[in-house]
Amino acid sequence: MAAAFLWDNLIDSAAFVGDLDVPAIAALPLSNLLDPQPRVRARWQPASAIIYVDLGSARSVSCVALIGTTLGAVAGGTVRVRLGPDAGFGTSNWDTGAVDPQTNGAGNGNIVLVHPTSTTGRYLRLDISNLVDVALDIGRLVAGPLFRTTYSWAYGAGEGRLMLDRRDRNGFTGAEFPVPALCNPRIMNFTLPAITPAEAIGEFRSMRDTLGAVGDALWIPNDGLSLAELNQRSIWGAVAQPGESALITRSNFRLHSRSFQMVERV
Repeated sequence: MAAAFLWDNLIDSAAFVGDLDVPAIAALPLSNLLDPQPRVRARWQPASAIIYVDLGSARSVSCVALIGTTLGAVAGGTVRVRLGPDAGFGTSNWDTGAVDPQTNGAGNGNIVLVHPTSTTGRYLRLDISNLVDVALDIGRLVAGPLFRTTYSWAYGAGEGRLMLDRRDRNGFTGAEFPVPALCNPRIMNFTLPAITPAEAIGEFRSMRDTLGAVGDALWIPNDGLSLAELNQRSIWGAVAQPGESALITRSNFRLHSRSFQMVERV
């Protein structure tokens, strides 16, 4: 199975037709799904929503992801994604059915739904329900094509957490005062050692020039993982850091390579 990036978020240029069930509350409106900071959330009370998006034209979609949700805090929620050519969804080119999101707070409530290949459609609809909970929060809605790399990442990759917890120490008594962070974001260091020339001058160049160091992308280490593992291991964050020389190296006659450090944006 392939590693993949979702860097062209079609939602940023789409039009929200609206909330077809219960509107998001006025203080945390639907438009917050477009805010680049995931902790600026849209909220629904009660905890159910039907989000309807017009992509403007038939577009290629391989993945739909919800970033920074409260789903999973209470068992019983479901998510259904449909993508189709007509506004009434008489037919759907992609219909996940109602699925258990298989997420939790440790995974930042992220839900990453991946199409086995890719499909096209103009209208996107998400039916989200958790009638057991009192409210539903969603930080970001992301949808678009996946750049599936020809070759996966190399041995030596590291996955874990960036520990933002503190252990302040009194310099006189030596006493420690541990302070837990609200979140220790996920982090992954990895190298793509075999980037084809077509990828180097195509998707990688477009991703680098479009996002720079301020845009975010979704990194999926393996698009064949179970939904629970996709949620736990996929990272939404920057693919380049400010001041970094974002170089792609021609490592041999036929291939290029590039190293990344991605830290989850929460």
